Amino acid sequence: MRDRKLATISSVELIEEALEIAFRFERTVSDSVYVAAAVARGAALVTGDERLANALAAYLPVKRLGSV
Repeated sequence: MRDRKLATISSVELIEEALEIAFRFERTVSDSVYVAAAVARGAALVTGDERLANALAAYLPVKRLGSV
């Protein structure tokens, strides 16, 4: 992957924000890491997970696939 020069971000850098999101919105930490990555990159997370999108869309940059 390194030779393809794909942008990456360490989950270690995201864990504090991910835990805050998980506890505040009662989401899993694994889902919250993806949300935290989007926030860190100034991007939106587009997900097929309707429950995740519904729980977070009003507060964080999360959009449900199909609404984009």
